[in-house]
Amino acid sequence: MLRQYFFFLKKFVLPGNGLLVGGTFILTIISGLLSGIGLGLYIPVINYFIGTQKSNNCFNVLSTKIITFLHLPATFLSLLIIATLVIMFGALITYITMLCSGYLYLKGFGTIKMRLTNDLLNRPYQYFIQQKVGKIVSIVT
Repeated sequence: MLRQYFFFLKKFVLPGNGLLVGGTFILTIISGLLSGIGLGLYIPVINYFIGTQKSNNCFNVLSTKIITFLHLPATFLSLLIIATLVIMFGALITYITMLCSGYLYLKGFGTIKMRLTNDLLNRPYQYFIQQKVGKIVSIVT
């Protein structure tokens, strides 16, 4: 099954689209990382909200470094804004990934449909006499 999948990619999607396929793959990884980091950055927000002592987990350290890098005051609002912006940026990357995936899907299946149509139109007249109408219709659709 996996071999057939890679054969399909190599035959119909990758020719002329290798850079876009690689970019889409990288964007998918970045999107997943940003979504996870954005959700993790809400941990300091929740800690700040419930008033627990500061812990030294990686998300508290990361949020502190981001706040000092951006020269923002360490308030509840700044923590909330940073976490929300990271999630929104991750969502934007996800949207761009979906656009690229849709384009690749359209291009791949457009190539398949064009090849099937050309093959069908180049068949001799005898082919249409010997084949059932239902088979031809299922090939077209």
